[in-house]
Amino acid sequence: MKVNVLPLLLLASLSFSSIANEVDKMVEFSVTQMKRMGEFKSLSSATGVSETRLEKGFRAALTRCLKNHNMQGDGSELDACMSREVPSATGLSAAQLDTWEREGEVQMPSEKLLDEMDLINEKILQLEDKEDLTAVDEKQIIELENKLMQLSKKQRELQMQEMKDIASDFEEYHKQ
Repeated sequence: MKVNVLPLLLLASLSFSSIANEVDKMVEFSVTQMKRMGEFKSLSSATGVSETRLEKGFRAALTRCLKNHNMQGDGSELDACMSREVPSATGLSAAQLDTWEREGEVQMPSEKLLDEMDLINEKILQLEDKEDLTAVDEKQIIELENKLMQLSKKQRELQMQEMKDIASDFEEYHKQ
C-alpha cells in the first residue's frame, strides 16, 4: 500500500508546487503591470502611504486571494477577496481605496497623450466653428494642427513601447 501512496503524494506535491509557481508568476506579472501604469505611485500620492508598503501589501493580498479561491467564473470571488484583503495588507481603509478609484483611472502615458490630443481637437473645432475666422485664428489652427501631428507621432511611439514592454512581461511570465 505504501508504494501506491508515495507516487500520489509526489504527484500532489508537484501539483501544489506548480500551482504555487503559477500564483507567484501571476502576482509578479500583476505587480509589474501596476508599477508600469503608475498605480502604486498614484495611490501613494493620494494616501500618503509609501509605494513600497502598498506594493508589499498588494503582493500579500493577491497571493492570499489567488491561493485560497477558485479562479473559475467571472472573477467576482477574487474581487471580493481583494476588497477584504488589500485594506488590511496595506493599512488603507476601504474608503481610501474607494476614493482613489473614483478619482480616476490610472492611464498609460500613451492614453494620457490621447486625452491631450482630444483637447487640442476640441480647440481646433471651436476655432473652425467661428463664422468669421481671423488671420490670428487661422494661424492658431495651423499651430494646433502641427502640435497635434507631433503628439500623434509621440503617442504612436509610446504605444509601441508600451506594447513591447507588456509583451516582454508576458514572455517573462511564461519563462518562469
